[in-house]
Amino acid sequence: MRKWSRQLQLECRLLFTNRLLWPLPPLFGLWFAYTLTAIEPDVSQNIYLYAYDFHKLQHTLSLGIAMLIGILLIRKDMVRPSYEWSAGLPVSSSAFIAAKYTAGLLYLSLFTFAMAAVYAGFGILAELPVSELRSHLSFFAVQYTVSYMVTLALAMLLAVLIPNRVCYMIGFCAWIFGTFFLDVFLISRLRLYDLKTFHLSQFFTNSLWENDVWGPYLLSEELWLSRRFVLCFTLWMLATVVMLIHKKRPSGAYRSSVTAMLIALLASVLAFVPYEAMWQERFSAYEKKLQDAPPDYADRPSYGESSFSVSSYELTVHRHPDDRLDVTAAVQLDAPPQTDGTSMTFTLNRDLVLKKLSVNGKPVPAKQTGDLVTFDRAALEDGPARQTFLFEYEGKLFNWYPASSYREVVNGFVRGDLVYLPSHLAWYPIPGKQVLYVQDTPGTFRDRYEAGHELLADFDVKLTGFTGELFGTIRKQPEQGDFTQSFKQDKTNGVTLFAGHLTEIRIPGETMAILTSPANKHEAEKFLKAYSDIMAYYDSWLSKPLPKPEAMLYMPLHMVAAQQERSIHQAAGNRFVFSESLHTNLDAFQLAQMVHVSLFGDRNAGIGFPGEGPGSSLVGSIRRAFYQVYQAEHPKRQEETPLGAGLLYPRFPVGAGREAAGDPVDRAVQKAIREGRLDHVKRVLDNYYSKGLSIEGEWAYRYPIIQASDWEQAWSGGAKHE
Repeated sequence: MRKWSRQLQLECRLLFTNRLLWPLPPLFGLWFAYTLTAIEPDVSQNIYLYAYDFHKLQHTLSLGIAMLIGILLIRKDMVRPSYEWSAGLPVSSSAFIAAKYTAGLLYLSLFTFAMAAVYAGFGILAELPVSELRSHLSFFAVQYTVSYMVTLALAMLLAVLIPNRVCYMIGFCAWIFGTFFLDVFLISRLRLYDLKTFHLSQFFTNSLWENDVWGPYLLSEELWLSRRFVLCFTLWMLATVVMLIHKKRPSGAYRSSVTAMLIALLASVLAFVPYEAMWQERFSAYEKKLQDAPPDYADRPSYGESSFSVSSYELTVHRHPDDRLDVTAAVQLDAPPQTDGTSMTFTLNRDLVLKKLSVNGKPVPAKQTGDLVTFDRAALEDGPARQTFLFEYEGKLFNWYPASSYREVVNGFVRGDLVYLPSHLAWYPIPGKQVLYVQDTPGTFRDRYEAGHELLADFDVKLTGFTGELFGTIRKQPEQGDFTQSFKQDKTNGVTLFAGHLTEIRIPGETMAILTSPANKHEAEKFLKAYSDIMAYYDSWLSKPLPKPEAMLYMPLHMVAAQQERSIHQAAGNRFVFSESLHTNLDAFQLAQMVHVSLFGDRNAGIGFPGEGPGSSLVGSIRRAFYQVYQAEHPKRQEETPLGAGLLYPRFPVGAGREAAGDPVDRAVQKAIREGRLDHVKRVLDNYYSKGLSIEGEWAYRYPIIQASDWEQAWSGGAKHE
């Protein structure tokens, strides 16, 4: 041991005193700090997103240094003929390699330390909770360390295998192939996701790990299986280095080095087997869903056939320690189903296996095929109109698939305290034949977000066995003493459940909350303050209560959905969902969208009409007038909002194609603003607002019909409103 420590000291002295190498870790830390200080208010304030964005490029560049060091450590003495005399020293070849490898890791750990110190400092300034900061740092630090370990071992192996100087070029090629080429082309483009473990960087360009709410924790099984294989593979490369040196310099330890190499190789194979089995299981489930997915937009009406409606759901969900769900769903129909034929169909996610179905208390044989549950219509009772279906089913949900945008998607899961159960995934029975997935591009499919969207029912959900706090898109009830979490709301279009690294942000005087990751605390508070001020202004002169959502969900949902745009602006229950990314944040545009939703109660922010627009109604122009009034009374705030430059105006207003010169609403409102008659404008708008100005529907819009004559009568003192 003393000989090894002396050799380690020598190797460290040669590395740490090199004038070209010692400044690199501090410069790396400064580069990271500069990246984090460049975060400005008009982009996301989530430092985790920017840190990961830094790691997947700059950390990959630092692996080039690891490759260079590994080659230099071997070439400077181990393979040079002029250093043959060193074979006579009383230090074994394995001790030489271990000392060199340890010295290289100690130097490379300075990059990890610089990264951790900078992130810890910025995390404290961002007021990240200690537990959250610790989990981020541990994930980043372990990923850095594993990357450096395998890259350094690979470099030393190449230096031994290729004794001449061409090994530098080969090392450069290995670095590029093992990082950028493997990531961009083989893994992403060709969807060879089981090759991820061979990626040197361990930070991928399109990865669920970018999601600080779920990513690093959701894929923990994959992460640890991969790390176990990488460590075994690293040991095999080091053992091979020792064996090759013993072969070049004959010694009595050659046979033992061969044995060690074979043992390490066997351990690598055994570690790879469960990792590959995990991927084969994922691909198998994906292939089955792909076979059943119809082409997108081929026959949209048939994707959601339902000739009956559900009036209420009572869901009892129990999670077991192995993440298996036991669910009992009591589904009630108040009106007799108007179905043709001899069977009835509900849609239930295929990963949830139906154990028993009862109709009005009597067991009924049912057939589950794919995502459809079918049973004989004769099981219904002819007398009462109210029918009660009791579904009992179980299963595990981890719905992984590759999206057409060259990235992985997990659009539904229950993993420990991490939960994402979207309503369109049919984790509870949806009436009729619903298509849950449609083909996107050849070989891929995506979620069909419209599945069950027209549902309007009462929901009562009780959940047990979940270790963390659950959040939902319907109202949460006070917790019960038996650790039951419950949600309940009448007349809603479904329920989506969330759990993970989330926090609820509130400010005094504002009823709406923002549910987001802890890294977004400051941004969410600033957004809430601006939102609260604007809504207080409208509330001061509108007689009808504002249809404000109770909460806003702001998280990177596009990483668990195949299409980002469908998850950015969408109402769900009494919540509204905004998807987060580096450049989709809580800025002035999102503020305008949220105000738009809170004013008019639309299910989609900035909703508009396709084609020529609603020429038969002035509803869009009247809605626009609400923003014109605000702009007239707050001109300074419109020039520069607290969230960055931008106007309080929806990007896609209803009737956007109408010319202002020919718009009677615009002419009247602008003239009144110039004459200082804002009170008259407010009275007319309040009159229309009290009767409803919302736009309903998603594919077929329903809106108030307001003619020019109606507007002129209301403006002059009347109030005709159809």
